[in-house]
Amino acid sequence: MTGDAGTTGSRERRELRAVVVLCLAGGLLALEALGRAWASYEPSTGVSIDALREQVRGGQVSPAGEAGAILALAGVLALVASKRRLRQAVGAGIALAGVLVCSGAVIGLVRPARDLAMEALGSTALPSQVDVARGWPALTLLGGLLVVLAGGLTLVRGGRWAGLGSSYQAPGAASPEPATDKAVWDALDRGDDPTD
Repeated sequence: MTGDAGTTGSRERRELRAVVVLCLAGGLLALEALGRAWASYEPSTGVSIDALREQVRGGQVSPAGEAGAILALAGVLALVASKRRLRQAVGAGIALAGVLVCSGAVIGLVRPARDLAMEALGSTALPSQVDVARGWPALTLLGGLLVVLAGGLTLVRGGRWAGLGSSYQAPGAASPEPATDKAVWDALDRGDDPTD
């Protein structure tokens, strides 16, 4: 019986670790890809030197995707620190953060390069020769999918995972003993209110 409980606890810890790694890897991958140039263009000066090309970062194309990646990384801490029901709520938030990352990646994959550059610039002037890097939005999408998976697993399985161990509790913070019927009646006989 004790062996089964130990095996279950070990499996739950492995699941929690796997989800933390998924969320961390997805968030970091997305954040890195969103920080890269998704589009570059020649400025209107007509100079076509590569060093002078203007770049549009993924975070400029999708600020919501960048915010989602940051939320996913913050969710890693919340996953470790929360317990059962609260952890499931954290899982829902992580899944939502992953959806934000994925939506930003899809924007980068389907929008024409000129539109990306003009939108990021806040300009209506068409830059000459816009080049787009589809690899970074694809990596962002992969990171977002990892985050969605981590959030979904937490939502489904997180209620079974144990919280932080007693080694993380403050010294002297002992959990209260459960009140037995006898203890409650004894308190009433002494004139103490057991509901305080």
